[in-house]
Amino acid sequence: MIGVLDEDYDRMVEWMIHVLDQCQIDHRAEAPVYDNGSHYDHAFYRITDTAREFWAPRLGYVPTDESLFRAFFEAEKRRLEGERSRRHQTLFEGLRHWFRNGRW
Repeated sequence: MIGVLDEDYDRMVEWMIHVLDQCQIDHRAEAPVYDNGSHYDHAFYRITDTAREFWAPRLGYVPTDESLFRAFFEAEKRRLEGERSRRHQTLFEGLRHWFRNGRW
């Protein structure tokens, strides 16, 4: 990873997943805008600034803007993959129950 060690990057991604979940940030909640004025854009800048301040003393160096950018969107990707996985799991559990019992 550019600008951070691989194990530090993974920790940053997990931290960002936690922050995004706690703040209930979802890019699908509003229409895309191209002037960096959406709530999601503001949340991105606040979270990456906070991450820079949070991780610099813990890592012993300041993470690069690129590494923070990548960690943020990797966190978003993993959150969406987890959501999709949970949705499929629920569907499959319902189908399995229906086939066993003949009803939901």
